[in-house]
Amino acid sequence: MPPEMLNSPILPRRRVRDLEVDLATIRIHRYDPTVDAEPWYQVIEGVPYQGLSVLDVLRHVFYHMDPSLSFWQMCGKGSCGACAMVVNGRPVLACSQPAGREMVIEPHFKFHVVKDLLVDFSRAATGFCSPGGVVQVLIDPARCIHCQDCVRLCPVGVYGVVKKRVAVLDQGSCLGTTCMHCAQSCWKSAITIISSA
Repeated sequence: MPPEMLNSPILPRRRVRDLEVDLATIRIHRYDPTVDAEPWYQVIEGVPYQGLSVLDVLRHVFYHMDPSLSFWQMCGKGSCGACAMVVNGRPVLACSQPAGREMVIEPHFKFHVVKDLLVDFSRAATGFCSPGGVVQVLIDPARCIHCQDCVRLCPVGVYGVVKKRVAVLDQGSCLGTTCMHCAQSCWKSAITIISSA
């Protein structure tokens, strides 16, 4: 098999079994509110992961193993934030996060779960927003190196890039101190989030 096929998110099922590759075991959060009383985890073994993103792995599961799996798969380039989810307890963008040999994949905890990993980004989960609160997002230009990690990690699109520089584009969408993924991920400590009720 050509090496480029190993990096394909959609490997033919019969060929995956023929390959001598290291395969992943993943646990995926499943929940259909029309059927399930509680969320549960589906364990899937034998999933290709080397050289793939978490989103690629989910696509493989969807196309070859379980077409009932629900998740957002928009741009796939780390710019829309639609694939924000939690992998092994850490909020990430699935399209930018390299897949691992063992993964627990869950919906982003800040948002209302529609089904499985699919969340409603317009509805924050209970306890994450303060009605009437004011959020201020500050970027220290002396510290910011414009790596764009905050742009990729923000699930609600607060940040963007303007003339090759990170900028606050939608401060009103910020979830404030209940989120803090941007500030916590900034290894230069260039981001400050201030919330007031």
